[in-house]
Amino acid sequence: IRNISASGAMIDGIDVEGESAGLELTIELDDGVVVPARLRWAKDGRAGLEFDELVNLDRLTAPASKLRRQG
Repeated sequence: IRNISASGAMIDGIDVEGESAGLELTIELDDGVVVPARLRWAKDGRAGLEFDELVNLDRLTAPASKLRRQG
């Protein structure tokens, strides 16, 4: 995860072929915290995800230095 907010995230290291916008997926944000999301865009190994519901970022245990929180 490169950036994260309550409504979505940008991730690195994803390779999606063809038109990918709207693809439904799940992402594990933390141990046991699995969130349904939709792929909004993917390009050059990066992708923007929109979570189906707002995520409470305070319940994530990853050190703040590993996640860049957005607004």
